[in-house]
Amino acid sequence: MDAAFQRRLDARNAARKVLAVLGVDPPADRISVERTTLTYHPLWLGLLTRGGHERFIAVDGASGQLLPAVSDVLTAHVQWARESLGGPASTP
Repeated sequence: MDAAFQRRLDARNAARKVLAVLGVDPPADRISVERTTLTYHPLWLGLLTRGGHERFIAVDGASGQLLPAVSDVLTAHVQWARESLGGPASTP
């Protein structure tokens, strides 16, 4: 199989997985955005610390559901997130 073709197949499969996470079931091959609107949604953040470890927990402020993907991204970038929220870059 041609390497370029394999990359296209991999990209297509990755896109389908992302769409599935967003609630769009295959066989949707593409989505077009016709208009965007800036909106604000409530988000609760918790910073859990134990010893030298820190973890963010994100919860949708409207539904109360845990947002694991947001929690993981914030945790992966905990120093940036702390600074963005006006806190110190790390705990003493």
